[in-house]
Amino acid sequence: MNSELTFKQGLRDTLPTVFGYIGIGLAFGMIGHAANFSVLIVFLLSLIVYAGSAQFIMITLLADKSPILSIILSVFLVNSRMILMSMTTASYFKKESLLKNIFLGTLLTDESFALGMNKQNYTGGKLSFPWFNAANLLSYMVWNVATVVGALLGNLLTDPRKLGLGFAVIAMFIGLLYLQLISDKSLGKLLQLIMIGITFVLFYFGLMIIPSNLLVLFVTLIVCAVGVGLNVSSFEFTLLTILGCGLVTWLSRVLPFILLKKMTLSKLLVEYLSFVPIVIMSALWVSNLFVQHLGHFPSVDWNNLWASIPTVIAAILTKNLLLIVLVGIVSLAIVQLVLYTG
Repeated sequence: MNSELTFKQGLRDTLPTVFGYIGIGLAFGMIGHAANFSVLIVFLLSLIVYAGSAQFIMITLLADKSPILSIILSVFLVNSRMILMSMTTASYFKKESLLKNIFLGTLLTDESFALGMNKQNYTGGKLSFPWFNAANLLSYMVWNVATVVGALLGNLLTDPRKLGLGFAVIAMFIGLLYLQLISDKSLGKLLQLIMIGITFVLFYFGLMIIPSNLLVLFVTLIVCAVGVGLNVSSFEFTLLTILGCGLVTWLSRVLPFILLKKMTLSKLLVEYLSFVPIVIMSALWVSNLFVQHLGHFPSVDWNNLWASIPTVIAAILTKNLLLIVLVGIVSLAIVQLVLYTG
């Protein structure tokens, strides 16, 4: 990355992340097809809700004919971590118009948030609307295209996650986490390492009692506080559910942008939010290293763990996000090939 904050540079900086969108997007489209949802429904889910993990949950709940309010509440809880991400991101755009803030918040994702927080380390703590808008728009476009293609191809494709593409997202977070660690001058490296360690421990034990998607929010809230202290139904029903889930997802992303537009953040809140990037990236990584069994200790996802090792090494040696993601994809593909043939 460099200090340029133009629209074109935003597209270039976002390119390494598209592998994750493609792999998971294709998988989502195929799962939607397998659950007997039409291409139109899959497209509307991606277009309106635009929240990867929440969309997978919606497919399951819709197929089980769950009540609409329970689906909407589930999606809100899964996406509640976006409130913290939006609060952190919104502080960089207080001088932009309210309309621009709403537009940025509408398309904010885990990936674009992590990318933006890493970018500001190279720009003197600044982010621009053109750069962030480019990151959001490219991500949104690739996700929608990938999910529709997955739904169209259906059973013709092998699950793309088996080819290692599913690890692209994890590899990206490993890369961004390491780059955040070495680039953030506002927090000491030792303090950041302590925060990462606490995140891993809390997440591991938290998996025994709290659903993993909700745990990301809880762990982030707790560890940031510690950081401050240290330093299928009818089409109409389905469409209504999609619209409701899209609304709560949008509100989770956009409300902080609207509220913080005219607010002056306290020094304590600014310090608290400064820990959000390092903690949330750690939580998103570790959430993929374990398999949850509520009421019991989580088991290790050995595929992702083994693939993480060369990915971490690549992050340390190259400091190049594209290479880190590619190493992650290849590593998981090799691990799965070895285990499969063995």
